[in-house]
Amino acid sequence: MDKDDRYTRITLRIPRELHSKLTDEAERTSKSLNAEIIGRLEDSFAGKGITAETLRDIDGLLSNYRDLISAIRSGGDASDVPFIKKEIDKLKK
Repeated sequence: MDKDDRYTRITLRIPRELHSKLTDEAERTSKSLNAEIIGRLEDSFAGKGITAETLRDIDGLLSNYRDLISAIRSGGDASDVPFIKKEIDKLKK
């Protein structure tokens, strides 16, 4: 390795499940696994706390909100909205 290379090679042991998640996300974003790991590590030091998982959670909440607004606007019963039904079922248990 060139001594002017700004990278250091390391051997890293990570759980298989984490490796799978990182690989899937790297493929989804068209990055190498190395670039995915480096990006996530750099983000953690930069204070960027929004992860792909957080963004998916937000997307799910927005989808639920849209369903609720649509039901209200159409004069329907909010309890017919799938995520509301799910919450009502939880409360009944």
